[in-house]
Amino acid sequence: SDYFFRGIDQESSATANGGVDYDFGNGVAVGVWGADVTDGIEYDLYGSYSGEASGVSYSIGFTTYNYTGEFDETYQEINLGAGYGPISLEYTMGTWDGDMDLTTAAKDDEYSFIGVTLEQGGAYLTYGTFGQDAEGSYVELGYGLEAGGMDLGIALINSDEDLSNQVDDNGDPTSEVSMVLSLGKSFDL
Repeated sequence: SDYFFRGIDQESSATANGGVDYDFGNGVAVGVWGADVTDGIEYDLYGSYSGEASGVSYSIGFTTYNYTGEFDETYQEINLGAGYGPISLEYTMGTWDGDMDLTTAAKDDEYSFIGVTLEQGGAYLTYGTFGQDAEGSYVELGYGLEAGGMDLGIALINSDEDLSNQVDDNGDPTSEVSMVLSLGKSFDL
């Protein structure tokens, strides 16, 4: 029902999104994902290597987020992941070709992101926080299931004042709680 990414409402009129992934079967996978955003198309290209050893899953990958219009600037990330049982950890190092601090003319701002997820039986709880030249954190509680061949999901997202697009009566940034509903279809060729 809305396009949120890492606790940030993208404020787009995204009406559709989709992607294609190819798994080479040896831990290597590549993919492309796209979404209709307010001004043009967002298209993401990614690749990763993943595996498991002694019950611990691990992954390393690269993602680039690109835009055909003026919606945003290009992001490039190195993504690291690890998991054990119901707990997973994500660490991302990235650069953004925009200006995060409007008081400077900085380009290629660097940022980091850490996310921890606990998942059990379709329910999940994620805490994510940004670092380096970016600030903000969020908590997401969600549940997903498959029904009638469709993927259904619901999530509550609490974004702090650094990630929220909301302001109080005085015009000061404030935290925001959002509910997002999702409907999807996955299939193998």
